[in-house]
Amino acid sequence: MSNRSSQENKRRQFIKDMSVIAVALPAMAIVGKHLGETSLARPLQAGEECEWCGATDAPANPPSRIVIPPSGEAGEPLVISGTVYREDGRTPAAGVLIYAYHTNAAGIYPKRTPDNGRAQWRHGYLRGWMKTGADGKYEFRTIKPAAYPGRTEPAHIHLTMSAANYPEYSGTIWFADDPLVTPELRARNNAIVATRSMHAATILTLRRDGSGVLRDTHNIRLQRFTS
Repeated sequence: MSNRSSQENKRRQFIKDMSVIAVALPAMAIVGKHLGETSLARPLQAGEECEWCGATDAPANPPSRIVIPPSGEAGEPLVISGTVYREDGRTPAAGVLIYAYHTNAAGIYPKRTPDNGRAQWRHGYLRGWMKTGADGKYEFRTIKPAAYPGRTEPAHIHLTMSAANYPEYSGTIWFADDPLVTPELRARNNAIVATRSMHAATILTLRRDGSGVLRDTHNIRLQRFTS
């Protein structure tokens, strides 16, 4: 094989690999055991609709702890909680809005209303908003999402954060026990450079409590993006 052919094959593989990450990735910078801060996405352009945003849909005064799924929603119970810190990684951050949405146990974003043409309609009804108090803490109870049917992206939860002087930016959670989170994908994930619209995914290691509920802690350090 010529050097030119070899380089072209490598280029095609790189584009394919990045397309996997680009669909599932946005994730926020974090502290502690989940540290990892990188990504590839470009900033949003003026007038462009934000596919991943959700802050403008938030209720006036969301609590710091929420339950996302309605009663009877199929799936394994899951609780994610943590503390949001200021940029120093030590001071709890109050008044931070966190938005979360994800697929159901079948890997789809379930809808209950007709398509209204908004990007956020595609997020489905498994979504919710939290605002941190003085202690910076938040928690959401939900069900563990499944991966998209027939796709190679890992199962994930989308997150966004916003606060005064912190424009909304995106995030993603993956799960360590997901067979789609391969060593190769982990390496590519860790090599991404952070932007407002994409970060390296945070990979959580879930554990069951005495009631059989899956849990983990996801501490977040605020990041500021100008575009």
